[in-house]
Amino acid sequence: MIRSTLRAGIALACALSLSACGGGDGEFYLGGNVYGINKGNLVLKNENNGATVTLTQPGSFFFPELVDADSDYNVVVESVPDNIAGKEACTVTKGKGKATFNINTILVVCTINTHKLTGTVTGLGDKAGLVLVNGDNRVEVPAGATSFAMADVPEDSPYGITILKQPDDRNCTVANGVGTMLKADISNVQVNCTSTAP
Repeated sequence: MIRSTLRAGIALACALSLSACGGGDGEFYLGGNVYGINKGNLVLKNENNGATVTLTQPGSFFFPELVDADSDYNVVVESVPDNIAGKEACTVTKGKGKATFNINTILVVCTINTHKLTGTVTGLGDKAGLVLVNGDNRVEVPAGATSFAMADVPEDSPYGITILKQPDDRNCTVANGVGTMLKADISNVQVNCTSTAP
């Protein structure tokens, strides 16, 4: 008998994946968790019975068909979203085995394509103390710099560069610092500093 907590998790996963779980004549649920996707569709396949499940966001999943007791299962990546380089960019852990109980330990981790996020700096001069942030990425721009580079950003993810700190006698602003990373590097961010000295 499946525990109520697992049953609730299965129901939620089924709703999220828009699949009706519990089909077929098998006995056990087959699922796990997916990480590293930010758009659809990631399709997983159980090669032993041909069942597939389509995912559009990270989180838990279960195949719609139950699997037979003592039957083998082999979960593979069937297809990936267009911001992932290919099926080889996703790894499946604990995807093979024999169904002797409900399975919720399959782990699928995908790596989304990333692109560079860079720009120019003007007016900083010989002043130190300019610090830029994008989410949890923090970059200290050295004195005399005319350019900067943030950490690479995954495709289809938002970015927003802001100024965390600036030199005492500089007023710095950011242009073109907010957007969504598409399929090419971003290099047109501009940080412009002006002197506030009397």
